[in-house]
Amino acid sequence: MAILGYKRPLLNEDIWEVLPDDKCAPLVKKYLKHFKPSEEPVLKKEKKTVFQNILRPLWYTTWSPYVAAQLFKLVVEALAFVSPQLMG
Repeated sequence: MAILGYKRPLLNEDIWEVLPDDKCAPLVKKYLKHFKPSEEPVLKKEKKTVFQNILRPLWYTTWSPYVAAQLFKLVVEALAFVSPQLMG
């Protein structure tokens, strides 16, 4: 695709389809399952803005890759620390 883009401008027909796992629809479905809108009534007399916390639903939606990456990072760091001790 890079060579084709070098030769001529790319068109929509030149670009391949996105895999179903890479689309945002499954992720949005998971996010909306964890997102609970505020049930606090907003009075029309007061011009109070109600902010939603989006960090909790984001964490519950995407926690597994982050935890797996941190576990691998912990193993790599432990091996880097233990390796010189095993050699000597």
